[in-house]
Amino acid sequence: MRTSRAGTWRAEAGGFEENSNSEFRTSNPRGFTLIELSVVIALMGIILLITYPRFENSLFASNIKLASRRLSAAVRYAQSQAAYKRKICRIYFNLDRNVYWLSIQGDDDDFVIDTSFLGQEKKLPDGVFFEDVISPRDGKVTEGQTFTQFLPKGLVDRSQIHLRDEAGRIFTLIIQPLTAEIRFFDTYVEEEWVPR
Repeated sequence: MRTSRAGTWRAEAGGFEENSNSEFRTSNPRGFTLIELSVVIALMGIILLITYPRFENSLFASNIKLASRRLSAAVRYAQSQAAYKRKICRIYFNLDRNVYWLSIQGDDDDFVIDTSFLGQEKKLPDGVFFEDVISPRDGKVTEGQTFTQFLPKGLVDRSQIHLRDEAGRIFTLIIQPLTAEIRFFDTYVEEEWVPR
């Protein structure tokens, strides 16, 4: 049975040289002093203090972008469900609770909450709130509940959804009436249109 040997590789000696004892030796046996460790920790703390505000802003910006992507997916899903099931679908927005969900028209013309993963009630990410939702049907809604309606033939209520985060940033989603295409803006945009 072969055992491992402690040694060093030396190019000038042409190969491996075995040490006289089998202990591992370092070139600096003393390690780090308490002062050196304190200096490194202090430097890391200063860097963290400088970069934290930027990191915090990007974290909330990510949440508001995440909310807009999820709302965009809900819009696409509602449009596809309306076409596939040949029934009217609605995305309801509860501005007081900061939640939204999909409902599909039932056989008795009542709207039933979709229990699928994409249709069930979803809460906006932490730190993100509905500022308002604007539609031709209800106008500008800042509290309570409203909805955007999707017809089986592809028509959609033109809607403007404004999201706000804790830092005061506003994000706008505008749903186009014919294509259900969504336009995004990283500021408050309120487009005017002729009410029906």
